[in-house]
Amino acid sequence: MLYQGQNGSLYVTRRDAGDVLMLKDVDGDNKFEDLVTVLYDFKGVHGITIKDEYVYKIDIKNPSNVQKVKLDQYYLGADGLLLDDNTHLTLVVNGGNDKIFRLESTDGWQSAKLSATTLASDRFSYPSTATRFQNNTWIMNAKFSELVDSNSVPSKNFAIQKAAFKPVPKPKE
Repeated sequence: MLYQGQNGSLYVTRRDAGDVLMLKDVDGDNKFEDLVTVLYDFKGVHGITIKDEYVYKIDIKNPSNVQKVKLDQYYLGADGLLLDDNTHLTLVVNGGNDKIFRLESTDGWQSAKLSATTLASDRFSYPSTATRFQNNTWIMNAKFSELVDSNSVPSKNFAIQKAAFKPVPKPKE
């Protein structure tokens, strides 16, 4: 997966190598002259970097600064991330669960807890990524499951679906 940093750097996750690379165009000629491994020994890294109940936060201004964000639960099938604002993160989960979760952090992303979720009745079809438009969260239903089903003809069209989040009840104190 790819991520374009604010400083013109390109971050690349390599699932099989288990690392995240940062490529830089140092002289502005639209060719990458500099390659730095900013995260290594992370087998299976792909897009979202969740492992062992942690999201990993990489400081774009200082990519060697990688910090764990402790989560309140494990999100099996996590695939896409969208930072909504300074305290909220949308987490797209597929692989059978096919739900969208909103996480909230009140401590500068040292930890995060589930604050809202979509319902099973929303019927996402293998959601893979999210974006924001006019204060709404929109989800792409990639239907990747069709690619591994030998009896299925892969879709030519993909659905964009608005996520309707329902707040998670706060525990009684």
